[in-house]
Order: sequence, then structure tokens, then C-alpha cells
Amino acid sequence: RSGFWRAAIPAAPLFGAAVPFIGTLLLGGFDDLQLVGQEVSALGAFGILATMCFPFAAYLVAVRKYNEAMNVLARSWPTASGVIQSSAVARRLTGWATALWALDVQYAYTVDGRTDVSETLAFAPRFVANKDLILRLSEKYLAQAVVTVHYDAASPDAAVLETSSDLARGADWRIWPLVIIPFLLALFMAVRHV
Repeated sequence: RSGFWRAAIPAAPLFGAAVPFIGTLLLGGFDDLQLVGQEVSALGAFGILATMCFPFAAYLVAVRKYNEAMNVLARSWPTASGVIQSSAVARRLTGWATALWALDVQYAYTVDGRTDVSETLAFAPRFVANKDLILRLSEKYLAQAVVTVHYDAASPDAAVLETSSDLARGADWRIWPLVIIPFLLALFMAVRHV
């Protein structure tokens, strides 16, 4: 599953652009389209904006699905005991004054006599919108805490602490505006032409 989504990541934006563009083209939304001197029809407005927004949404969906698949795969990886060396909650404001949260951890673990250090909490974006989740994880991964580390047997320097998909879903707030805005603009243009 993770291999499919890894391959889908570069293809997703192309698919995301092609579907609304071809759909709008087939439905006649681009007929008589003039960029100057004439208002765009509701279907044309949807087609233009969806062709610009949907590729980003498709990319973000593919990345999320890949992260979820990797988290599922990491559950079957061997485990080792590790120690949290540092743990800190980070906060960042978006352009909409919405707070995003991250848990930055660094942990050491030993596999076959070799000690590795990692900063990967999970297969997920660093910042998520779910403050409660980050605060719960920060209590779980305090500095000097002994933790279970899931590591890739083929490449022991690749490791994660969390294997649930909660963090991978934490960036969905970025997807929905990209999907909703073209529909809202089309609705606005439709009402305006009535």
C-alpha cells in the first residue's frame, strides 16, 4: 500500500488538474471564455479555480494516504527500547491566525550494538491543528522517558515512536479550503447571473 501511495504523490496533482479541466471543457464551461471584458460563467469560474486548487488538494491527500500507509507498516517493524533526549511543544500561527502545534522530540535507541538518534515522531506533517493530541503526546514523551521505538529492519536509522494515523490526519485543515473554494465561487457567480 505504501508503494502505491509513494507513486501516487507525483501523479496526484496531474490527476487533480485534469479532472476539473476536462470535465469543464466537456460541459462547455470554457466555451466563449474571454479573460477581459466579459464575466465568466459559474461553470467556467469553477473550472478555472478547481484546475488551480484541486492539484494541491490531490497532492495533500496522496501525502496523507502515504503517511497513513507508512504508519500501518511501521506497526510491523521490530522495536527497540529508546530514551527521549529532548521534547518540546512548538506553536505556529497560520495566515488566518489559527494556531498549529508540533511536538519536537529527539530520542536515542540501540539496534545490534549501534546507537542511532532520530527526531521522527510519526509519519505525519510536523505541525497539526489538534492541540489536545500534541499535549497528550508531550506528556507521553517527556525528556528522559523510556519509550518503544519502531525501526525499519532494512534501515535501522529510520524509526518512529507513534504508529497511529492521528497525526497523519492532523493536516486535513489544508485540504478542505482547496476543495470548497471553487464550489463557493461557482455558486457566487451563479447567483450573480440570476
